[in-house]
Amino acid sequence: SEHGGSNPRIHGTELRETEANAIRELWPVRKRLTVAGVMITLLGAVWILQGVNVLGGSPMTGDPFWAQAGVVCVLVGLILVYIGERSSVRM
Repeated sequence: SEHGGSNPRIHGTELRETEANAIRELWPVRKRLTVAGVMITLLGAVWILQGVNVLGGSPMTGDPFWAQAGVVCVLVGLILVYIGERSSVRM
């Protein structure tokens, strides 16, 4: 006999495919967050070293402003890495 409703098994398969497509679309975003976070963290580390006069050769060397700006960059970068990695674990 013919059923009026949808087959739950087919519906479940379609739902899993939709979820898989959503995960595939989000992957580049998570990867970009992680890569951007690492780059910002490294930039911040360089600025800290320049600001505290450890890494020379720049007008930024020995300027405490750059050490402080570096700390902010490191924190922002680590937050981005955390968000990117946390999102990838949730898959």
